[in-house]
Amino acid sequence: MPPGGMVFFAAMADGTRVRVGRWEPSGRSYRGAIMLLQGRAEFLEKYFETIHDFVDRGFAVLTFDWRGQGLSDRRDHGRDIDHVEDFSIRVDDMEFIRQRHFENELKPPFYAVGHSMGGHLLLRHMLRHRGGFEKYVALAPMMGFAPGPIPHWFVRLITQVAILFGLERRYMLTQKAMHDITERELAGIRLTHDDQRRKETFNALKANPALHLGGVSFGWMKAVFKSCDTLFQIAEENTQTFPALMLVAGEELLVDNDRTLNFARTLPISHWEIIENARHEMLKEKDEIRRLVLGKIIRFMRAV
Repeated sequence: MPPGGMVFFAAMADGTRVRVGRWEPSGRSYRGAIMLLQGRAEFLEKYFETIHDFVDRGFAVLTFDWRGQGLSDRRDHGRDIDHVEDFSIRVDDMEFIRQRHFENELKPPFYAVGHSMGGHLLLRHMLRHRGGFEKYVALAPMMGFAPGPIPHWFVRLITQVAILFGLERRYMLTQKAMHDITERELAGIRLTHDDQRRKETFNALKANPALHLGGVSFGWMKAVFKSCDTLFQIAEENTQTFPALMLVAGEELLVDNDRTLNFARTLPISHWEIIENARHEMLKEKDEIRRLVLGKIIRFMRAV
């Protein structure tokens, strides 16, 4: 854990407890505060290295485990399956934390950086609460699933049929409990080229099984499709350009880069770029890719 921080539980509007971590730079010129938004099934421990990087460069950092994952409360499910009814409540949590524990306790300028599902939720927040942050950074945001053997339209159809038969809380096809996933299978997911950083994530889960979160339910899939449709609808109706940087991985295997870039152009956002040779978890990539990504993020936030 990076030094100089504190971890605590904050009660959301409905009483759900969310684990929050906050760090401030010491003895360095202050450059601003970053709200760091995790991806699906992630947790504070996975971001310790990135928090170090930002704090060492003069930024305060606040991050939190989304409700339903990490060590935050899991009211709607246990640890074996990831089930979400509607992602709007997580956008509400983000705004609650922004007002109570970010804006009130840290100094401006205020920035937000979101990875994968965190990037998706950041974009939702950006369009709902305009002006909440000075600048936004979305890393490989989840705007659709990477093309695979099953067409996108057919995945939607399967989800709709499963919901019709009352299977909202059952595993989506190919999904299973996290504790059934071996290290070899985790390596096969191919989210990063860096084996050591991938193993660090696996070791954190092994050291604290409470961090485990299983595969997604059909209900989760339905909620994702609904949330993506909402974002694209708002983008098509939008008339302004947003101060946002979107970085997509050149070797992406999880999310759909074409849909992501289409969204970036439709909205539009001010800057977007493809990071060649990077896979989905750009902040867990090899050193040369991480340095490139961190440099682009910091230069974008500091640019006038």
